[in-house]
Amino acid sequence: AKDLQPLAASPSACEASPAWSPDGQQVAFERNPGNTDEALSDIFMVDADGGHLRPVTKVRGYDGHPAWSWK
Repeated sequence: AKDLQPLAASPSACEASPAWSPDGQQVAFERNPGNTDEALSDIFMVDADGGHLRPVTKVRGYDGHPAWSWK
């Protein structure tokens, strides 16, 4: 069994809606930084081993519920 790794960058961050890539190598998820009263969130991706965290969106507002394309 693989060790579980937290995605949160800080205790105040709220992360939800994880979506595994079709090949199982990455996870996309939404993150709200939790340090504001505004409804803000962006989509992030991280490798399955917890490395290479990167933003997918970076706009003011709410981006959530990521899904992978099955092309």
